[in-house]
Amino acid sequence: MDCFDQKALEDVLQPGLSVQEAIDILLVDEDYVLERNIFITPPFISDEDSGDEEEMLIDNLAVDNYEQRRKFGVILNLIEAKSPSSQWVTISMAQESGFEEITFFNGTDDEGYDYIPYSKRPETYIVPLVFAFIFFVGVLGNGTLVLIFVRHRNMRNVPNTYILSLALGDLLVIVTCVPFTSTIYTIESWPYGTHICKLSEVTKDVSIGVSVFTLTALSAERYCAIVNPIRRHISTKPLTIFIALAIWMLSCILALPAAIFSRIDTVWVSNDTEIEFCTPFPPEFGEMYKKSIVLFRFLGYYAGPLFIIAAFYTLMARHLVLSTRNMPGELQGQSNQVKARKKVAKMVLAFVIIFIVCFLPSHIFSLWFHFYPTANDDYNIYWHIFRIAGFCLTFTNSCINPIALYCVSKAFRKHFNRYLLCWCQDSANHEEISMAHMNSSRHIRQNSVLTSHYSVYSRSEKT
Repeated sequence: MDCFDQKALEDVLQPGLSVQEAIDILLVDEDYVLERNIFITPPFISDEDSGDEEEMLIDNLAVDNYEQRRKFGVILNLIEAKSPSSQWVTISMAQESGFEEITFFNGTDDEGYDYIPYSKRPETYIVPLVFAFIFFVGVLGNGTLVLIFVRHRNMRNVPNTYILSLALGDLLVIVTCVPFTSTIYTIESWPYGTHICKLSEVTKDVSIGVSVFTLTALSAERYCAIVNPIRRHISTKPLTIFIALAIWMLSCILALPAAIFSRIDTVWVSNDTEIEFCTPFPPEFGEMYKKSIVLFRFLGYYAGPLFIIAAFYTLMARHLVLSTRNMPGELQGQSNQVKARKKVAKMVLAFVIIFIVCFLPSHIFSLWFHFYPTANDDYNIYWHIFRIAGFCLTFTNSCINPIALYCVSKAFRKHFNRYLLCWCQDSANHEEISMAHMNSSRHIRQNSVLTSHYSVYSRSEKT
C-alpha cells in the first residue's frame, strides 16, 4: 500500500458523505481518478466479517496505468461498502421524461452485483406496447384535430386556436420524440447518435412548454369570456395567434439548455458491457445543475402554471355562482351563451386535469430522486415501477387530449365521426371494389374458357 494514495480514497469515503455525492465525485471529476490512477477489478467480494468497510475497500484497491473506464469498478465497490444491504442500486442518468438507468440486483451479500440485461426485464416488452398505442392514437387524434381546424372555418374561433396549438405540440413530440425515446427501456444503449439525442430532448421540453402555457392562456381566455363577456372582443383572433406564437417562442427559448448540453455519455456495467445513454445533464456540471433543472421544470412547467390556472378557475367559479344568484328570472331562460361558455370552460378543465395526472408521477420521482438524501439506497422495485409508469404517462398526455375533446365537445365529436367513418367507409369501399374486380375478372376468365370450349366442340361437330 506504499504507492497508494490512501488519503484520496478517504476523502471520497469520509463520514457523512452520501453514496450519491461519492458517485458524483468519481463520475464528474475525471482528473480525480486519472491523477491517482485508481482502479479495481470488480466485483468487490469479501468473505471477511470486518466491521471497517473502508478498510476492506482499501485493501482491494491498487494503482496502475489502467483504462479510465475502470473507475466504474470503484463506484460499484463504493456502493457495496456504503450500503451492502441494499437490494436495488441504481446509477441513474436523468433525462427529462425518464431516467436512463443502470440497475443492479443484489440477491445476497456474497453474490455481489449482477447486471440485469434488458431482455430479462418486463418493461422491455410492456413499454413498446404502450408507446405503440400512444403513437397510433396520438397521430390519428391530433392529425384529425388539425384537419378539422384547417378544413372548417366555423371551427376557427379563439379557444379552438389554442386547441390547435396543443395538437401541434403533441404531434411534434409524438413524431420526433416518441419513436426514439421509447427505446430507453427496450435497448440497452442509445443507438441514434447525438443529433437525435438533442432533438428528442428539445422536442420534449418544447411540447411540455407549449402544453402547459397554452392551457394557462386558455384558462385566462375562458375567465375573460365568462367574467367580462362585454369586453370579450379584446380576445380577437390576431391577438390569439400572437399569444400562441409567443408561447411557442418562449417554449423554444426554455428548451435551449437541452439543445446545447444534451449529449451521449458512456458507462461500463461490467468488464465487457458498455452502455451509451442520452442525457441533458453534462456530468461536469455536477449535481447542483441537475437539481436546478429539475426544480425549474417542476416550478416553471408544472406548479407555477397550475397555480395560475387554479386561480382563474376559482375566480370563474365564484363569478358563476354569484351571477346565477343575481340573474333575473326572465334572463335565466336566455343564458345559452353562458351555458356554451361553461361547456368550453369544462373542456379546458378536463385538459388541465389530464395534464396534472399525466405529469405528477414524473415530477414526484424526479424531486425525490434528486433531493432526497438516501434516494439511491431507498430505490426499490416499487419506485422502479412508479418511475416507468410516470415515464409512460408523460407521453400519454400527448395522445389523450383528442380523446377528452371527443368526449366533451359535440362539435368536435361530429367532425371526428365524419372523418373516421369516412376513412373506414373508404377502406371498406376499396375492399368491395377490389373484391368486385376480382370476381369480375374470374367471371370473364370462366366465360372465355366456356366460349373456347363451345367453339372447339362446334368445330368438331361440324367435321
